[in-house]
Amino acid sequence: MKDITRIAVFSDSHESPFWKKFITTFDFSKYDKIIHAGDNYSDIYDLEGKFNGEIIAVPGLWRQEYRDPNIQNVRYIEENGVDIIVSHVKKEGNALLNSESKIIQIHGHTHAFEITENSNSLTFNPGHLKNNVDRGFYATYGEIIIANGDVNLYIKDAIGNKTILDKNF
Repeated sequence: MKDITRIAVFSDSHESPFWKKFITTFDFSKYDKIIHAGDNYSDIYDLEGKFNGEIIAVPGLWRQEYRDPNIQNVRYIEENGVDIIVSHVKKEGNALLNSESKIIQIHGHTHAFEITENSNSLTFNPGHLKNNVDRGFYATYGEIIIANGDVNLYIKDAIGNKTILDKNF
């Protein structure tokens, strides 16, 4: 088990030109894993040759991959003692929220970034990477750092990479 795990979290990139430009300048070398919370599942293929670590992805609701029985709509992983549930829509992951350990429930869909704390869980929506602004929200992505039992979550501005929201858990 690694002492520190760094995870980049993306969502709602929608095969957009903004996404394609964003990944040409993003520093993937800082991360051990990437999580993509859907829309579009096919956007993970754009990361080939840019990131060599593990990519955990789920499809968005209205994409053909969502109906593909070979592609999981909800993913569950454990990272350094922290349970992580990934789905595109928040309610899809709710059934797995029965752990006694720390849980991070990651979702997308709304395009609005969010970090909300519940009793032993955090809801984490990294926002979107569809355009500079979409549905009234600026483009953002998420970062999770797990170290020695501490979990730090960040929402970062996709253009300036500045932290705009953070939470220790």
